[in-house]
Amino acid sequence: MAAKVPRGTIFPNPTFDVEAECMKLKKAMKGMGTDEKAIIQVLTGCSNEQRQAMKQHYKTMYGKELTSHLKSELGGNFEDLVMAIMEPTADFYAKAVNSAIKGIGTKEELLVEVFVALNVFQLKAIKESYKRLFKKEMEDDVKSDTSGEFEKFLVGCMTGTRQEVAPQQARQDAEALKKAGIKKFGTDEAEFLRILNSRTYPHLKLVFADYEQIAKESIEKSIKSEFSGDIEMALLGLVAAVKDLPGFFAEKLYKSMKGMGTNDTALQRVIVCRAEFDMNDIKHRYQQMYGKSLAHEIKGETHGDREKLLLRLIGE
Repeated sequence: MAAKVPRGTIFPNPTFDVEAECMKLKKAMKGMGTDEKAIIQVLTGCSNEQRQAMKQHYKTMYGKELTSHLKSELGGNFEDLVMAIMEPTADFYAKAVNSAIKGIGTKEELLVEVFVALNVFQLKAIKESYKRLFKKEMEDDVKSDTSGEFEKFLVGCMTGTRQEVAPQQARQDAEALKKAGIKKFGTDEAEFLRILNSRTYPHLKLVFADYEQIAKESIEKSIKSEFSGDIEMALLGLVAAVKDLPGFFAEKLYKSMKGMGTNDTALQRVIVCRAEFDMNDIKHRYQQMYGKSLAHEIKGETHGDREKLLLRLIGE
């Protein structure tokens, strides 16, 4: 029997010695010049949780914040990427949500990416981080910057209370969606949101399969004909995440590296946040969907120490 391929590409170090790792980082930043290779090896040789332990112990050992020391030695996109992997994951996501709703315009696709791709425990952790970091409820900030059905969709996602229902309920839900959309003059948006926001993802997979049988068209086609704008984009994002989460993120990575210039923020966000969870799945789907390896694409769009760190994060 073949060995099972791990889903993630970054793992906890089973022989982790926090003091020894801190000493390696200190040595890499001592004297003239910085040993970026050593920094990459230390930071990718352990889990995010272990990196948090290093941050705390480094300050105890040397009287200086580890992240501040790293920032003083690094620069550019490489520094940004190192700072990203040093963040607790929940804090990283909370800051991403805040950046999406502050300033000029709202980054609607980023909000959808966060809220449709995470489970109830992750969403709870992000909400707690958001309140600690910004002294406000994440839901209140999102509601103040969005409106209409899109706002209702995001709020529904943020509650993270998807119900377990009997598998036979899938057919009834599919029928309800059909009646709310293609068999109705005007769309019953509330019925779409009720089902899509309240059912578990495995159940919704069954619903979408049944829907295609009884409606004679995909749920995606119906959404495109019944909705428009941000709510259309959000519902299609949810469907994509339900049907194929690795493919959902593979597409995000592809779009981040195509067109005029690389969307560094999106590229780094997906790789940093998925490395410990399902990056091997995402790499496999990327190859299937686009005919090229993710590593090949990263090498074509990045360079130097940032490229080396990205490649380590995806297990290359």
